[in-house]
Amino acid sequence: MLSSRILVALLVGLFIAATASASPVTFDGNIDVNDSYYATLTDGDEATVPNDLDIESVGFDLYDGYFWMGVEVYTGPMATDGGDETMLGETKFYARFEAGSGTDLLIITLDAGVVSEVKLNGTVLTVGDTEDYEAMLGSGVNGGLEIKIDDSLLSPISFTFFGQLDDTGWGNDDQIAGFVEVPEPVTLTLIAIGLPLVLIRRRR
Repeated sequence: MLSSRILVALLVGLFIAATASASPVTFDGNIDVNDSYYATLTDGDEATVPNDLDIESVGFDLYDGYFWMGVEVYTGPMATDGGDETMLGETKFYARFEAGSGTDLLIITLDAGVVSEVKLNGTVLTVGDTEDYEAMLGSGVNGGLEIKIDDSLLSPISFTFFGQLDDTGWGNDDQIAGFVEVPEPVTLTLIAIGLPLVLIRRRR
C-alpha cells in the first residue's frame, strides 16, 4: 500500500510531466526544456529605434518533426504594435531561407501581444498542436519569439538565412544574415549516441 506522501509525490510528478508535454513551446532559448538550438546566429549590438526591435540572436534546429526557430531581442518584451512611425500597427519578422536553387520566405506578423499570422511563400499557415505551426512570444527581459513549423513545410538542412525585424513604419529596424547548417534528425541522433561513447573512451 502506497503511503499518502508517496501518492501525493507521484501525482505532482505526473501533473508536471503532463504540463511540460502539453506545452512544448516556451521562449527560453531552448527547444523543449533540455535541448539548446543546434545552430545560432548572433547579431551585432547596433542601436535601433525602438530598442526592443534590436535582434540579439536567431537559433535553428530540426526536432520532433518540426523546424524550430527562436528570435531573441536585446530589450524585451518584443514590440508587437509597431513603433512611433508605424502606419499599420503591426510588427513583422521576415525570414528568407535560400537552400540550393529554392527560396522560402517566412513572414511572421505580431499584433496586440500575439503572433497574429504566419505566412510561408504567400500561404497563411494554420496554428495549433496538430497543425502547421505553434508560436510563443517571450515577456519581460526574455523578449523574443519562438516558433516551430511542420518540417514537411520547411526543413532546410543548409541555407543562407536573412531576417529582418520591422515595425512596418519608416523602415527596417534591424537585420541579421548568415549561413546556417542544420543537421537532419538522424544525424542529431547519431551525435547523441556517439558522444557518450567518446567520453567513455577518453576516460579509459
